[in-house]
Amino acid sequence: MIRNAATKRLVSPFAIAGMFMASGAAAADTAEFDRSSLPIDPAPFAGTVGPTVAESTPDFPVHVKAPTDAPNVVLVMTDDVGFAAASPFGGPVPTPNLQRLMERGVVYNRFHTAAMCSPTRAALLTGRNPHKVGTGSIGELTMGYPGYWGEIPRSAAPIAKVLKYNGYNTAMFGKEHNVPHSQSSPAGPFEMWPNGKGFEYFYGFIGGAMNQFAPKLIRNGAPVNLMDRPDDYILDRDLVDEAIGWIHTQQAADEDKPFFVYIAPGTAHSPHQAPAEWIARFEGAFDQGWDKLREESFERQKALGIIPGNAELTPRPDVVPAWDSLSEDEQKVQARYMEVFCAMLAYQDYQFGRLLDELDRMGVSDDTLIMFIQGDNGGTPEGGLHGEINEGGVMANGLPEPLEEKLARLDEYGGPNSMGKYSVGWGWATNTPFQWTKQVASHLGGTRNPLVVSWPGHVPEGGQVRSQYAFVADIYPTILEAANIPAPAKVEGADQQTVDGISLVYSFANADAPSQRREQAFELFGNRSVYKDGWLANTTPGRTPWYYGPTEGSPFDYNWELYYLPDDFSQARDLADSNPDKLEQMRQEWDRLARTGNLYPVSDDFSDRNFADPSNVSTAAQTRTYWGAGISIPFNDAPPMHSRSFSIEAELQDGGEGIEGVVLALGSKFGGWSFYVDDGRPVAFQSFSEIPENQFRVTGDPLPAGDVTLRYEFTYDGGGRNKGGTMRIFVNGEPAGEGRIEKTIRLPAGFSETFDTGRDTGEQVSPDYVDGGVLQGDLSKLTVHLEPLD
Repeated sequence: MIRNAATKRLVSPFAIAGMFMASGAAAADTAEFDRSSLPIDPAPFAGTVGPTVAESTPDFPVHVKAPTDAPNVVLVMTDDVGFAAASPFGGPVPTPNLQRLMERGVVYNRFHTAAMCSPTRAALLTGRNPHKVGTGSIGELTMGYPGYWGEIPRSAAPIAKVLKYNGYNTAMFGKEHNVPHSQSSPAGPFEMWPNGKGFEYFYGFIGGAMNQFAPKLIRNGAPVNLMDRPDDYILDRDLVDEAIGWIHTQQAADEDKPFFVYIAPGTAHSPHQAPAEWIARFEGAFDQGWDKLREESFERQKALGIIPGNAELTPRPDVVPAWDSLSEDEQKVQARYMEVFCAMLAYQDYQFGRLLDELDRMGVSDDTLIMFIQGDNGGTPEGGLHGEINEGGVMANGLPEPLEEKLARLDEYGGPNSMGKYSVGWGWATNTPFQWTKQVASHLGGTRNPLVVSWPGHVPEGGQVRSQYAFVADIYPTILEAANIPAPAKVEGADQQTVDGISLVYSFANADAPSQRREQAFELFGNRSVYKDGWLANTTPGRTPWYYGPTEGSPFDYNWELYYLPDDFSQARDLADSNPDKLEQMRQEWDRLARTGNLYPVSDDFSDRNFADPSNVSTAAQTRTYWGAGISIPFNDAPPMHSRSFSIEAELQDGGEGIEGVVLALGSKFGGWSFYVDDGRPVAFQSFSEIPENQFRVTGDPLPAGDVTLRYEFTYDGGGRNKGGTMRIFVNGEPAGEGRIEKTIRLPAGFSETFDTGRDTGEQVSPDYVDGGVLQGDLSKLTVHLEPLD
C-alpha cells in the first residue's frame, strides 16, 4: 500500500567564506619524496583491490611529488539522469560527446549509486559507504544519528585531499551538496566546503540545485558577482569555461604536475532550463508519451548490447498514470516537459565535448584518466504526477498550477521565467528497463547508472561493456590505484576508517574478470536493499517518492522481494515466494551490514527532519540588526518573516544623487520579498510567484531630499499560512503609504536565494529594477523586528 505524505520543501543554502586559491607557486613547494620510507600497514583494506595502506602524517613533507606516470584525472558526474536517458545507453537524448568518450574506453552497465545526490557524492569523494560518513540522506533532511549527521568525518579524507598531498593540483566545478546547511553561512565552519575537502580551487554552488540563467556561485569561498553577466549566460557553459581556464593555468605553471578535475554540473537536476534554440530541436519528439518511449529505449538498449538479450522490460508502477489516460491538453504539457529536459542534457553534453576537444588540442588526453558517471541516481519522480513550472513555489508555498495556466505558458517552460521539472512518468521512462526512480534505493531504477571510463593505453578502446557489479565508492580506490598512490591510514592527524570502495582497475582490460565486490547494502528514506553474490533482496516501496511528511505505520512493515541478478538484469522476476529461505538469509545480511554500517535507525517519516519547514522556526518576537549594504546570507540564517507581522527600518544617507535601489531583498521572483526605492518612491513588493497576478506592490510618497529613516510595517492577517496583510510605509516617522498584500510566501522560492542588503543578488524579486538594483546612497543600519508567530 502506498502512503502519501505532505508536500516537500527543500531549499538549497548559499554561503560565503574566505578560503585559499591554487597558485603556480605550489609546484615550487613540492618536494621529492621516497614513498618507501612511509610506514606501511602490512594489512591492506579488507576486500580492496589496488592501493596499499600508508600513513600520512605531518612528520614528512605535507606535499610530495606525484608518482611517475601518475595520470591526470577528470571525473564528471551529472545529476538526476536515469540509466536510459542518454543515447549511448538507448535513451532519446543525443549525447555524441559521451558516445565519443565511450568509444575511447569502456562502459559499466552494473554500476550503482546511492539513489540520491548527497549520499552518492559522499561515497564518491570518500570511498566509503554513505552512512559510514554520516550521509544517509541529503543535508537538508538529516537526523541526529551517526549515519545521518550530514557531516563527513575527518576519518574519511576526501579523494581531493589525498591527491593534493600526493603531488596533484585539484579543482572542482559545479555542485557541492555535502555541506551541512548549518555550516553554509558566512559564519562557517568551512571544513566541509570544497576548499576544506582538498580542492585547491572551487567554482560552483553550495546546495542541491541551481538556476542556469541567474545562479548564485562561489569561487574559493567568496561569492561571484554575476550582475553584469551577458544576456546569453548559462551555467553549464560557464562551468566548462572555468574548468578549461583552470587547466590552462595549471599546465602553464607546471606541465609535469598532474591535475585532478571534478566537474559536477548539476544537470539535469531541476530546474530544467536550456537555451531556447536547443529546446526547439526536440519539438514534437515526445508526443508518443512515456510508455512508448520506454519500449523504444528498451529495443535500442538490446540492439546496442548495453543490456543482455534476456533482459525484461519491467511494468509501469500502478501509481504512474498511463500516457493514454491523459487528456490531449495534458499530453501537450507533459511532452513539453520532456523536450526541455532533453535539451538541457544535450546542451550539457555539448559543453563536455568542448572540454574533450581542449584536452585533445593541448595534447594531454593520452595522459588523462576520464571517468564519467551519467547520473548520481535514477531519473527523478519529484515532479509528481503533473510536473511543475515553478517547483519552488509549489513545494514551498503551495502554489497552484492549473492545467490551463500551464498551457498558456508552454513557450516559457525551460526559459528564465520558469523553474520546473518533469513529472514522474518521464523520470520512470528514463530509467528503462528498471523499476522505480530516484529515492527508491530498493530498486535499480534508483541506483543503477552508467559509468564510462577512458584511459589510453590502460583501458581498451571500442566501447566494450563491463558487467562487474560496482558501487560509486569504488571510484576512490580506482583513482588511487591508477595513480599508484597508497590509501592513507592517517590524514592531518586523523586515523582513517576502512575504505569500502574496491578498485575497478582489475576490470579495465578484462571484461571477464569476476566481480570483486561481493556485497553492498542500500537504505534511503525507508527503502532498503542488499546485494550479495548476485542475489538482491529489497523492500517494496511504502510511500510515493514525491510526497514528504508524516507517514503511518513503519518501514519495517514493508514487504520484501528477491531477485537473482545474473539471470535477471532488470530486477523483473521476484523469487521471494519460491525461495523464502534465501530471502530470510538476505534479510539477515541487510541487518548485519546495517548494524556495522550506521544504517539504523530506518525512517520514512519526513516530519521531524525537514529543516525548511516553517513550523521549525522560532515563534518568539525577535530583533536583528544589519550594519550596511552588501550582506548576503542564506535564508535559513535570515529573519523568518513569513506568516507573521514584522517591521523593517533602514537608515539611509543621500550620497548627493538621491536614494534609489534595493534596501532589502529575500528570495526571487518565484517567491520573495523586496523593499526598495523606485524613482524616488519607497516600495514594498511581494512576489508570490513569477506570474504578475501573484505579485503585490505597495508604493509610498516620494522621499524628501537628504538622509531619511525608512520604515516598513507589515500586519499579517493571521489564520494560517500564505495569508495576506496590510503594509504601511513611514518616512522619518511620518506615514507615507499604505496598501494590501493579498498573499504572502511561507518560504522564499529559488535555489540558494539569499537575504540581501543594498542589492538583490541571483534571480531578482521585482521587475522594477535591473542588474540587482544596487542601492544608490548609503545604508548605515537595517533593523528587522519580528512579532511573535501565531
